[in-house]
Amino acid sequence: MRAQNQQAITTGYFKFFAFLLASVSIGVLIYFSFMRTSEVEINRIVEQTAEYSRVHVRQIELTNRIDELYHYISLLNTGRNDVHLMNAISRRKQEIISMMSDVNNRDVRLHQQLMSQMAVFLNLKDEIRHVSIEEDLVRADLLQCIEENRQATRRINIRR
Repeated sequence: MRAQNQQAITTGYFKFFAFLLASVSIGVLIYFSFMRTSEVEINRIVEQTAEYSRVHVRQIELTNRIDELYHYISLLNTGRNDVHLMNAISRRKQEIISMMSDVNNRDVRLHQQLMSQMAVFLNLKDEIRHVSIEEDLVRADLLQCIEENRQATRRINIRR
């Protein structure tokens, strides 16, 4: 016994099978697309992490070098060999500037600002050193003049 609508039932089964196959195919395609996309995204995240780590290490190294430079600057005018210290400061400053040229400007903006202020600071420190030397010379001249004035006053007082 066959059903009277056997043709419609068979057509319905084929439609159901076709829609099921299309749905499963679309689902599998979406799943593999998602997996591929997540793989690409993970690779990009790993690349960015490596880049950020490299930049972070470079920034820490620059910070340490700038701290060392400030330490050398603090040693200026303390009775040590200032000429040797100034040579070491300029050499280290040039090393820092060359290190910053290898890195993206966006990543070392603060360090560049510090280095530009460093030049101003060193000029001011040098000017202060020159002025203090000049002040010491003027003070020595003044003391010598005062002493000569006392001696001249004594001579004048002795002659009277």
